[in-house]
Amino acid sequence: MPRTRHLNDPATGRTWTSHCADGVVETLAGSPGRERRTRKEGAGPEYALKQEWARLRKGFVLTDPMAAPGEPVMHRYLGPAYTGAMVAEAVEGRLLCNRFDDTDKRERLLLVDEDGGLADSVSMPAGRLAWQARHVPELKRLLVRGDHQVFAGPVPFGEFEALTAHNRHPVSFLGGAGTRAVWYAEPDVVVTELADGSELFRETVPAATHGGHSLQMEGALSPDGTLLAYCARPGEVIVREVADGRVRHTWSGGFAMVAKLLFTPDGTRLIAQDRYGTWRWHCLDLTDGTHPTGWPLPFDSARGDLAIDAGGDRLAVSHRDEVQVLDLAELRLLLRFPIEHSVRRSALTWVGDGRLGVLTDAGMASLYAVETVV
Repeated sequence: MPRTRHLNDPATGRTWTSHCADGVVETLAGSPGRERRTRKEGAGPEYALKQEWARLRKGFVLTDPMAAPGEPVMHRYLGPAYTGAMVAEAVEGRLLCNRFDDTDKRERLLLVDEDGGLADSVSMPAGRLAWQARHVPELKRLLVRGDHQVFAGPVPFGEFEALTAHNRHPVSFLGGAGTRAVWYAEPDVVVTELADGSELFRETVPAATHGGHSLQMEGALSPDGTLLAYCARPGEVIVREVADGRVRHTWSGGFAMVAKLLFTPDGTRLIAQDRYGTWRWHCLDLTDGTHPTGWPLPFDSARGDLAIDAGGDRLAVSHRDEVQVLDLAELRLLLRFPIEHSVRRSALTWVGDGRLGVLTDAGMASLYAVETVV
């Protein structure tokens, strides 16, 4: 299919437009009124993407507010490829991402607009890399897990304060629902009401080791904040009542270590990302303790991510260099599209109903158009 891409350089005003059709790539590039047209015969989308990538790395930004489903609305290059900590979170309709700043040798959090502009940025505390972030709009705060310590800061961005000490061992997690947050303050799993700072739950939960090389600890809160799920031992997830600590479910079998836990927005299901076992996305129905039809998902979770939209209608899952958007209830495929400018990994988050935010290990922050649910 014919495809047209438009890039602009905010610093110089230069533009670059490519059009691919029938094995021909035409480009129009330069300063306004001084553009130069070129034509490449026998070329296709791969050639155009390579040329696009070169310009994105020089500071150009791709924008297309009318992008079709599966096409990028925005690409903005944030910095050199990095395969470590990757954060993607929606904050006030913008995409929150992280990158390491070589200038001051500190991790930075960046808010990227739909047009690729940088709306806000803030440095992490010295010596801390951001691995998870959670926006709490009710309190205009941002929680960040910096290595194995939890910090909080205001939105718009300001100075961070430490909510926990740095864990002695390399193990931690961060989750929440509404104004409640859950984290691992070694050796305890703690649920806190952020609005008044009160502690709702605390339980000493030692982190077990898998295979003699990795500590296991992951957790999440249900959307109403009444249920806590955590995995402290490979192959076992415990679901407890926050109010009294009563065990509601013990989920075991079918997975080894758990790299991510999340509840569906209606609170009826719990999803787990398996590592070292089946390398699949697993699901537990909390109403009857069964495994829903279609789970685990039929593709590996090794370098992927999964995000569910706010309405609970769709899940987006990345694996390798592709995203699939599925109907959550039936796991019916709604949309499939490639992740552009990626090496091996990506992080996902929904930014509103019709946009999927993607951060790749190549340093690219993107928004992709997704069909709006009516």
